[in-house]
Amino acid sequence: MTIQSLLPADCAKPSAHPTRGISELSRSPFSFGSNVSLSTLRFHCYCRRRKTRYVVVWLTFYDGTFTHKLGTALPSAPRNSPESLRLQTNDGRVIGHLATAELGYKNDLFNGQLAYGESQDYLRRQILRLVFSPDEKLTLGSQIYTTQALDGYQAMALSKRHFDRNANHYAFDAKWQEPRWNLKLGIAHTRAPKGEGALGFYPRHMTKDSRGTFTSMANVEAYMADGETMLGMEAEYRMTPEFTAGLLGTYGQFDYQGARVRLGEINAFGRWMPSHHKLKNLTVLAIVGPG
Repeated sequence: MTIQSLLPADCAKPSAHPTRGISELSRSPFSFGSNVSLSTLRFHCYCRRRKTRYVVVWLTFYDGTFTHKLGTALPSAPRNSPESLRLQTNDGRVIGHLATAELGYKNDLFNGQLAYGESQDYLRRQILRLVFSPDEKLTLGSQIYTTQALDGYQAMALSKRHFDRNANHYAFDAKWQEPRWNLKLGIAHTRAPKGEGALGFYPRHMTKDSRGTFTSMANVEAYMADGETMLGMEAEYRMTPEFTAGLLGTYGQFDYQGARVRLGEINAFGRWMPSHHKLKNLTVLAIVGPG
Protein backbone atom coordinates (compact mmCIF):
# COMPACT_ATOMS: atom_id res chain seq x y z
CA MET A 1 0.00 0.00 0.00
CA THR A 2 1.42 3.41 -0.96
CA ILE A 3 1.08 6.59 1.07
CA GLN A 4 -0.76 8.21 -1.86
CA SER A 5 -3.59 5.68 -1.57
CA LEU A 6 -4.10 6.72 2.06
CA LEU A 7 -4.39 10.44 1.32
CA PRO A 8 -7.83 12.09 1.25
CA ALA A 9 -9.22 13.47 -1.99
CA ASP A 10 -7.28 16.34 -3.60
CA CYS A 11 -4.14 15.88 -1.47
CA ALA A 12 -0.76 16.56 -3.01
CA LYS A 13 1.67 13.76 -3.68
CA PRO A 14 4.26 13.27 -0.90
CA SER A 15 7.07 15.48 -2.14
CA ALA A 16 7.63 18.25 0.35
CA HIS A 17 10.52 20.20 -1.01
CA PRO A 18 9.58 21.55 -4.46
CA THR A 19 6.83 23.63 -2.83
CA ARG A 20 8.93 24.86 0.06
CA GLY A 21 10.64 28.24 -0.05
CA ILE A 22 14.27 27.20 0.40
CA SER A 23 15.94 29.40 3.01
CA GLU A 24 12.76 31.45 3.12
CA LEU A 25 12.96 32.29 -0.57
CA SER A 26 9.21 32.84 -0.31
CA ARG A 27 8.13 35.29 2.37
CA SER A 28 5.74 34.04 4.99
CA PRO A 29 2.35 35.78 5.23
CA PHE A 30 3.38 36.42 8.84
CA SER A 31 5.78 39.23 7.84
CA PHE A 32 3.90 41.96 9.68
CA GLY A 33 4.64 45.25 7.96
CA SER A 34 8.37 44.72 7.61
CA ASN A 35 8.50 47.47 4.98
CA VAL A 36 5.75 49.68 6.38
CA SER A 37 6.26 52.44 8.92
CA LEU A 38 5.03 51.65 12.41
CA SER A 39 2.16 53.48 14.11
CA THR A 40 0.18 53.70 10.86
CA LEU A 41 -3.25 52.48 9.82
CA ARG A 42 -3.50 51.19 6.27
CA PHE A 43 -6.38 49.85 4.17
CA HIS A 44 -5.64 47.28 1.49
CA CYS A 45 -7.89 45.89 -1.25
CA TYR A 46 -6.73 43.15 -3.61
CA CYS A 47 -8.46 41.61 -6.63
CA ARG A 48 -6.68 39.26 -9.02
CA ARG A 49 -7.22 40.06 -12.66
CA ARG A 50 -8.13 36.57 -13.76
CA LYS A 51 -9.78 33.37 -12.58
CA THR A 52 -11.31 34.81 -9.44
CA ARG A 53 -14.49 36.33 -8.14
CA TYR A 54 -13.07 37.39 -4.80
CA VAL A 55 -11.87 40.66 -3.38
CA VAL A 56 -9.60 40.34 -0.35
CA VAL A 57 -9.80 43.21 2.12
CA TRP A 58 -7.85 43.61 5.32
CA LEU A 59 -7.04 46.28 7.89
CA THR A 60 -3.60 46.37 9.49
CA PHE A 61 -2.70 48.52 12.49
CA TYR A 62 0.89 48.98 13.66
CA ASP A 63 1.66 50.31 17.12
CA GLY A 64 5.29 50.17 18.20
CA THR A 65 6.26 46.50 18.30
CA PHE A 66 2.66 45.24 18.28
CA THR A 67 0.68 44.40 15.17
CA HIS A 68 -3.04 43.78 14.67
CA LYS A 69 -4.50 42.49 11.44
CA LEU A 70 -8.06 41.70 10.37
CA GLY A 71 -9.04 40.26 7.03
CA THR A 72 -11.85 38.78 5.01
CA ALA A 73 -12.42 37.42 1.53
CA LEU A 74 -15.76 38.28 -0.05
CA PRO A 75 -17.29 37.58 -3.48
CA SER A 76 -16.71 40.14 -6.21
CA ALA A 77 -17.55 40.54 -9.89
CA PRO A 78 -15.45 38.55 -12.39
CA ARG A 79 -12.81 40.46 -14.35
CA ASN A 80 -11.43 39.80 -17.83
CA SER A 81 -12.16 36.07 -17.78
CA PRO A 82 -15.20 33.84 -18.21
CA GLU A 83 -13.66 31.46 -15.65
CA SER A 84 -14.05 31.88 -11.91
CA LEU A 85 -12.10 30.37 -9.04
CA ARG A 86 -14.40 30.04 -6.04
CA LEU A 87 -13.68 29.24 -2.43
CA GLN A 88 -15.08 25.73 -2.13
CA THR A 89 -15.36 22.77 0.19
CA ASN A 90 -13.71 19.46 -0.69
CA ASP A 91 -17.03 18.24 -2.10
CA GLY A 92 -17.56 21.32 -4.27
CA ARG A 93 -19.93 23.46 -2.21
CA VAL A 94 -19.32 27.23 -2.33
CA ILE A 95 -17.97 28.94 0.80
CA GLY A 96 -19.32 32.46 1.20
CA HIS A 97 -16.42 34.03 3.11
CA LEU A 98 -13.08 33.40 4.78
CA ALA A 99 -12.12 35.66 7.71
CA THR A 100 -8.84 36.01 9.64
CA ALA A 101 -7.40 38.04 12.52
CA GLU A 102 -3.76 38.21 13.64
CA LEU A 103 -1.83 39.75 16.54
CA GLY A 104 1.95 40.05 16.50
CA TYR A 105 4.80 41.23 18.72
CA LYS A 106 8.45 41.66 17.75
CA ASN A 107 11.69 42.86 19.29
CA ASP A 108 15.40 42.12 18.76
CA LEU A 109 15.22 38.67 20.40
CA PHE A 110 11.63 37.54 19.95
CA ASN A 111 8.98 37.45 17.25
CA GLY A 112 5.54 36.03 18.00
CA GLN A 113 2.21 35.85 16.18
CA LEU A 114 -1.20 34.62 17.23
CA ALA A 115 -3.74 34.09 14.44
CA TYR A 116 -7.37 33.06 14.14
CA GLY A 117 -9.23 32.09 10.98
CA GLU A 118 -12.62 30.71 9.99
CA SER A 119 -14.11 29.62 6.68
CA GLN A 120 -17.90 29.87 6.67
CA ASP A 121 -19.47 26.78 8.30
CA TYR A 122 -16.39 24.76 7.36
CA LEU A 123 -13.16 25.06 9.38
CA ARG A 124 -11.94 27.14 12.32
CA ARG A 125 -8.21 27.54 12.99
CA GLN A 126 -5.82 29.00 15.57
CA ILE A 127 -2.07 29.45 14.99
CA LEU A 128 0.68 30.30 17.46
CA ARG A 129 4.07 31.01 15.89
CA LEU A 130 7.14 31.87 17.98
CA VAL A 131 10.68 32.73 16.87
CA PHE A 132 13.51 33.26 19.37
CA SER A 133 16.97 34.52 18.36
CA PRO A 134 19.32 34.26 21.37
CA ASP A 135 22.35 34.69 19.10
CA GLU A 136 22.90 36.35 15.74
CA LYS A 137 23.70 32.92 14.29
CA LEU A 138 21.04 30.82 16.03
CA THR A 139 17.27 30.97 15.47
CA LEU A 140 14.76 28.76 17.29
CA GLY A 141 11.20 28.49 16.02
CA SER A 142 8.02 26.79 17.17
CA GLN A 143 4.56 26.58 15.62
CA ILE A 144 1.25 25.22 16.93
CA TYR A 145 -1.68 24.79 14.53
CA THR A 146 -5.12 23.75 15.80
CA THR A 147 -8.14 23.23 13.53
CA GLN A 148 -11.76 22.40 14.36
CA ALA A 149 -14.37 21.01 11.97
CA LEU A 150 -17.60 23.04 11.77
CA ASP A 151 -21.00 21.62 10.78
CA GLY A 152 -20.49 21.91 7.04
CA TYR A 153 -17.18 20.07 7.21
CA GLN A 154 -18.53 17.28 9.40
CA ALA A 155 -21.47 16.80 7.01
CA MET A 156 -19.15 15.78 4.14
CA ALA A 157 -18.55 12.16 3.23
CA LEU A 158 -15.70 10.45 5.08
CA SER A 159 -13.61 10.23 1.90
CA LYS A 160 -13.72 14.04 1.51
CA ARG A 161 -12.67 14.86 5.08
CA HIS A 162 -9.08 15.05 6.27
CA PHE A 163 -10.17 14.42 9.87
CA ASP A 164 -13.35 14.13 11.94
CA ARG A 165 -13.55 16.86 14.59
CA ASN A 166 -10.14 18.19 15.65
CA ALA A 167 -6.68 18.23 14.08
CA ASN A 168 -3.49 19.58 15.66
CA HIS A 169 0.06 20.01 14.37
CA TYR A 170 3.09 20.86 16.53
CA ALA A 171 6.47 21.83 15.10
CA PHE A 172 9.89 22.97 16.27
CA ASP A 173 12.96 23.98 14.26
CA ALA A 174 16.47 25.32 14.84
CA LYS A 175 18.62 27.15 12.30
CA TRP A 176 22.33 27.98 12.44
CA GLN A 177 23.47 30.73 10.07
CA GLU A 178 27.06 31.34 8.97
CA PRO A 179 28.17 33.89 6.35
CA ARG A 180 28.38 31.27 3.56
CA TRP A 181 26.33 28.33 4.85
CA ASN A 182 23.39 27.48 7.06
CA LEU A 183 21.79 24.39 8.55
CA LYS A 184 18.17 23.96 9.64
CA LEU A 185 16.76 20.98 11.56
CA GLY A 186 13.13 20.41 12.44
CA ILE A 187 10.73 18.00 14.12
CA ALA A 188 6.94 17.90 13.95
CA HIS A 189 4.05 15.78 15.22
CA THR A 190 0.44 15.58 14.06
CA ARG A 191 -2.83 14.45 15.63
CA ALA A 192 -5.82 14.20 13.25
CA PRO A 193 -8.15 11.33 14.25
CA LYS A 194 -10.52 9.95 11.62
CA GLY A 195 -13.20 7.30 12.10
CA GLU A 196 -14.02 3.96 10.48
CA GLY A 197 -10.39 2.90 10.34
CA ALA A 198 -9.44 5.69 7.91
CA LEU A 199 -6.18 7.60 8.20
CA GLY A 200 -6.56 11.28 9.09
CA PHE A 201 -4.36 14.17 7.98
CA TYR A 202 -3.92 17.78 9.05
CA PRO A 203 -5.31 20.10 6.31
CA ARG A 204 -2.98 22.94 5.39
CA HIS A 205 -5.62 25.13 3.76
CA MET A 206 -8.98 26.45 4.96
CA THR A 207 -10.75 25.95 1.61
CA LYS A 208 -10.00 24.74 -1.87
CA ASP A 209 -8.38 27.50 -3.97
CA SER A 210 -6.95 29.24 -0.90
CA ARG A 211 -3.49 29.02 0.66
CA GLY A 212 -2.90 29.25 4.38
CA THR A 213 0.14 30.23 6.42
CA PHE A 214 2.19 27.12 7.17
CA THR A 215 5.86 27.32 8.14
CA SER A 216 6.40 23.84 9.59
CA MET A 217 9.05 21.76 7.84
CA ALA A 218 6.34 19.10 7.38
CA ASN A 219 5.29 20.89 4.23
CA VAL A 220 2.81 18.48 2.60
CA GLU A 221 -0.01 16.37 3.98
CA ALA A 222 1.87 13.08 3.45
CA TYR A 223 4.05 14.14 6.40
CA MET A 224 1.06 15.24 8.52
CA ALA A 225 -0.79 11.95 9.04
CA ASP A 226 -2.50 11.17 12.33
CA GLY A 227 0.17 10.11 14.83
CA GLU A 228 3.03 10.90 12.45
CA THR A 229 6.35 12.28 13.62
CA MET A 230 8.46 14.03 10.98
CA LEU A 231 12.17 14.91 10.97
CA GLY A 232 13.43 17.50 8.48
CA MET A 233 16.79 18.91 7.40
CA GLU A 234 17.89 21.74 5.11
CA ALA A 235 21.55 22.55 4.46
CA GLU A 236 22.89 25.04 1.96
CA TYR A 237 26.25 26.52 0.97
CA ARG A 238 26.78 29.72 -1.01
CA MET A 239 29.45 28.71 -3.52
CA THR A 240 29.54 32.09 -5.26
CA PRO A 241 27.68 35.36 -4.66
CA GLU A 242 25.14 34.20 -7.25
CA PHE A 243 24.95 30.42 -6.81
CA THR A 244 23.90 28.35 -3.79
CA ALA A 245 23.76 24.55 -3.51
CA GLY A 246 22.35 22.35 -0.80
CA LEU A 247 20.57 19.23 0.44
CA LEU A 248 17.01 18.71 1.66
CA GLY A 249 15.82 15.69 3.63
CA THR A 250 12.54 14.60 5.20
CA TYR A 251 11.61 11.44 7.12
CA GLY A 252 8.19 10.54 8.53
CA GLN A 253 6.90 7.61 10.57
CA PHE A 254 3.51 6.57 11.97
CA ASP A 255 1.47 3.46 12.80
CA TYR A 256 -1.58 2.50 10.74
CA GLN A 257 -3.76 -0.57 11.27
CA GLY A 258 -1.04 -2.37 13.19
CA ALA A 259 1.71 -1.63 10.66
CA ARG A 260 4.52 0.90 10.90
CA VAL A 261 4.59 3.23 7.90
CA ARG A 262 7.83 4.99 6.99
CA LEU A 263 8.41 7.46 4.19
CA GLY A 264 11.12 9.90 3.29
CA GLU A 265 13.07 11.69 0.61
CA ILE A 266 16.39 13.40 0.04
CA ASN A 267 17.04 15.95 -2.67
CA ALA A 268 19.90 18.12 -3.89
CA PHE A 269 19.18 21.63 -5.13
CA GLY A 270 20.89 24.53 -6.81
CA ARG A 271 19.70 28.14 -6.82
CA TRP A 272 21.02 30.85 -9.13
CA MET A 273 20.21 34.49 -8.40
CA PRO A 274 22.08 36.66 -10.95
CA SER A 275 23.39 40.00 -9.74
CA HIS A 276 23.16 41.76 -13.11
CA HIS A 277 20.80 44.72 -12.81
CA LYS A 278 18.69 43.53 -15.73
CA LEU A 279 18.17 40.13 -14.06
CA LYS A 280 17.86 41.25 -10.44
CA ASN A 281 14.37 39.73 -10.06
CA LEU A 282 15.30 36.39 -11.63
CA THR A 283 15.77 33.20 -9.56
CA VAL A 284 16.47 29.82 -11.17
CA LEU A 285 15.91 26.83 -8.88
CA ALA A 286 16.59 23.17 -9.71
CA ILE A 287 15.89 20.18 -7.41
CA VAL A 288 16.77 16.56 -8.09
CA GLY A 289 16.60 13.41 -5.99
CA PRO A 290 14.75 10.16 -5.25
CA GLY A 291 11.81 11.85 -3.54
